[in-house]
Amino acid sequence: MVEELLDLGQAMHPAAVSVRSLLPGSSVFLRGMSLVDDRTGAHRTLQVHPAYELVHSGDVKIFRNREVLPRAFVVHRARLVAGDEEALALLRDAAFDPAREVLLASGRELAGPEPAAAPEAEIVSYGEDEIQMRARLDTPGYLVVTDGDDGGWAAEVDGQEAAIERADIYFRAVYLEAGEHTVTMRYRPPAAVLGLAVSLVSIGAWLLALILALRSARRRPAPPA
Repeated sequence: MVEELLDLGQAMHPAAVSVRSLLPGSSVFLRGMSLVDDRTGAHRTLQVHPAYELVHSGDVKIFRNREVLPRAFVVHRARLVAGDEEALALLRDAAFDPAREVLLASGRELAGPEPAAAPEAEIVSYGEDEIQMRARLDTPGYLVVTDGDDGGWAAEVDGQEAAIERADIYFRAVYLEAGEHTVTMRYRPPAAVLGLAVSLVSIGAWLLALILALRSARRRPAPPA
């Protein structure tokens, strides 16, 4: 990233500012622009992209991206990919729209037409180890959650166990039939599941040993008087 200060020669009140790159065969991404008054040190940040809204201006400037995907949304197109390299190439393709299609490591492909009514997805509650959502869709699709998938999550759709697919390399997705659904995702770390299994096996072995010991004690003849 390069920062540059251009001297306009004199104080002025521009009505508009346009920027054009003169570099042959190159592209320039303009992240920000400010007007600075050298006489007073006052400055004003300009909006350089309609998707970015300035919400704080100071020593640190904060912008809100109004085009960012929601945390949970529904898509009706799904494509299976052979690996992360293929997925990454497709994600970099300008023709790929992550708001309409998802790339899956496993699951089922979907290529149906867009539904007449826009699907709805709502997060009812969001916690560190449990997320509850509601979704409504007219045709089958995938509910995509833009949280990382580390393999410790399990899902239920309307109370029934459902598979979580790794989506767009990093996210999670659950297949849904047409209709209204309640989707729950719970985090169960593999280490915790293994520890619980070991504890249950240990308790079971202890109870079995106790039962066998009690039976053996009952079968022993009483000592002579």
